Amino acid sequence: MKKTVEVLGLIREKGKEIAGPTLICKLQHFDFLLSPIKGHNEENFEFMTTSDNRSKFRKFMSPKGGFRACFVDATAAVEKMQSLQNSYPLASMAVGRAMIGAGLMAIMLDDEEGRLSVHFQGDGPLGTVFAESNHQGHLRGFCTHPQLQMPYVSGKPLNVSKAIGNGTLAVVRTSKKFAEPQQGMVQIQSGEVAQDLAFFLTASFQIPSALVLGVSVNEYGKVTGAGGIHIEMLPDAEEDSIAQIEKNIKNAPSISEYLESGGDVQQLLNIFFDGFPDIKELEMEAEAEFRCQCNRQRFETSLQLFPLDELKEMQTSGETIDAQCEFCGKRYKIQPEAIGRVIRLKTDQ
Repeated sequence: MKKTVEVLGLIREKGKEIAGPTLICKLQHFDFLLSPIKGHNEENFEFMTTSDNRSKFRKFMSPKGGFRACFVDATAAVEKMQSLQNSYPLASMAVGRAMIGAGLMAIMLDDEEGRLSVHFQGDGPLGTVFAESNHQGHLRGFCTHPQLQMPYVSGKPLNVSKAIGNGTLAVVRTSKKFAEPQQGMVQIQSGEVAQDLAFFLTASFQIPSALVLGVSVNEYGKVTGAGGIHIEMLPDAEEDSIAQIEKNIKNAPSISEYLESGGDVQQLLNIFFDGFPDIKELEMEAEAEFRCQCNRQRFETSLQLFPLDELKEMQTSGETIDAQCEFCGKRYKIQPEAIGRVIRLKTDQ
């Protein structure tokens, strides 16, 4: 609970680490790993676009309270991520929180054609933690070391903060509304994900916000509950409303543990919105679903990021390149002819 209160305390902080929605950092992200692999082919992964792992995002507004909010039970989506990546508990918790946070933030942007990604680049043993979502609630995420194991101390929770470490958090928005992606960066504040994302929104976009994100795992390391809530204060919000929200979240149970237990979600929401009788639910069609956008064309496009001499070496070898998506594990075989097309494209530029 203490960390939750600290997250909401950021509502009162002004002017720290202002980054702004400007092009202040450059991210290069690869969907794929190049390696000699064996196993499933492209046809084995049709299930990834099915809708059996969905949970509806729910949006709310309190005009008198001066805030809007979004809640989601993303248990099935995070379970799917863990299953596809065979991630261990720490990685599942870190990536799961990042996925839920990206989803909530993307939904709150109200940009139907936009995407939002969060990129934790810390010095902890997890390495990079990356997640993204679109406005339809299609989530995906990964970390550099999904099978990370750290010493477990009986009676103490797994230390996600230590696993992520110190470093930077970058948030990137892409949309047809912008000529190019909007990117902002701040220092990682805690490594607990929720507090870091709330700090980013307050510092970079001047949006006083609170996020509560949670992922629970059982004694076997399997994800059993995952969800979160994003509360965003409106410009006319009064101090009494902020204080009431802080009180409500302090009194609320752990979201992931509550979902794991099968508790009534409406009762949970009543705790978060206590003291705001004018709260109303808004129409919302998005559903949380793990969905990967990888395809052969995207992979061949990403090959353009390789230096020309490396591409020529790949082509000269005459061998088929096996590629694996970092998000879903889908495998592609790239023929030398495809590499040749990329080389010609780079040469003509």
